[in-house]
Amino acid sequence: MIGQILANPDWRMAFPYAQVIHEIRMGSDHSPIVIDFGLAQKRTRRQFKFEFMWLESTQCEETIKSTWLHSTRGSNMFKVSRKLKFCCQNLKAWSKNKFGNNRGKLAELKKQLAVIQSKFKE
Repeated sequence: MIGQILANPDWRMAFPYAQVIHEIRMGSDHSPIVIDFGLAQKRTRRQFKFEFMWLESTQCEETIKSTWLHSTRGSNMFKVSRKLKFCCQNLKAWSKNKFGNNRGKLAELKKQLAVIQSKFKE
């Protein structure tokens, strides 16, 4: 059984997936009330972002063209939606092969920059 609780908007914003579970056990009216915060459900995919540096490579345009030329069935909006989805997937895979782990490289460069800047502050 899912129960109800009283919570203010700030609490609900902090725990959007929380729910109250009250299991009524046979033979006893002393059942625990449990709050499931649903933290495992909170994991979301990172939003796709087109990288400007991709335009430096002709392979980027080829990747997009090959995705959009692929035949898809369904209504026009469904086709566009599917092609966008596959285009994002193909661009991410291509970028990983072409440029590697940019987030890791950027993090390392930021560390190096911090070290250099700290030497000038001394």
